[in-house]
Amino acid sequence: MKKVFSKYLWLIEFISVALLVSLGIVILFVLKGNEKILYIPFGVLFTVLGLIRFVPLLKTTDDKVLKWMNAIELTIDLLAGIFLIVFAFIKNDKLDLGNSLGFIVSALLILRAIVYFYSTSIRKQSTTIFMFVFHVVLIISGSIFVGMGGFNTEDVKYVVFALCVLCALYLSIDGYKKYSNYRSLEYAKNKSKEIVIEEEVKNEAPSADEIIEQNEITERDNPEDGLNA
Repeated sequence: MKKVFSKYLWLIEFISVALLVSLGIVILFVLKGNEKILYIPFGVLFTVLGLIRFVPLLKTTDDKVLKWMNAIELTIDLLAGIFLIVFAFIKNDKLDLGNSLGFIVSALLILRAIVYFYSTSIRKQSTTIFMFVFHVVLIISGSIFVGMGGFNTEDVKYVVFALCVLCALYLSIDGYKKYSNYRSLEYAKNKSKEIVIEEEVKNEAPSADEIIEQNEITERDNPEDGLNA
């Protein structure tokens, strides 16, 4: 099953591209008067990140202080994510977070960066350049959002649309590479089959020497046929 999934992963990526582009178009051009639904992507993002990271992160953290810090951070992520999802389904147009959405997202981004820099600089946890740059971007982005006075769903729809396009572009490139590899493998398999069939035909067909030898045996066995000819 794993081999089949990896073999046709390009198909899943192409379907994901179509869904992402459709979602971006709907959010930017179709979704009007119900912008509260845009709380859902943020809510799902923080909830999923909190759930997926919870057990592996705490299991592989020996430092007790860091373990508690990570547990608190992930719990806050989960609570914030669930709050945003539930809030999106409250059917009351008067209830709106307004720019508070930006402050919630900013707080979570800055919290993640603070925990990361504390763990790497104070608690001497290993890291990579990519993760360092990533968390620098997080804390800068969070600070900018706070300085801007937060953001609301009207601002978010452009951000979500841009993210959809960027993700779709990445998946398109990656899917194209996987599909090219898939077609190359299929082409090689078909060529191999043709070569095997040709070899089998050659092996089954008698050679020129075998035909001459067979004719000589036939002439020896039937000398009269040779005379009559």
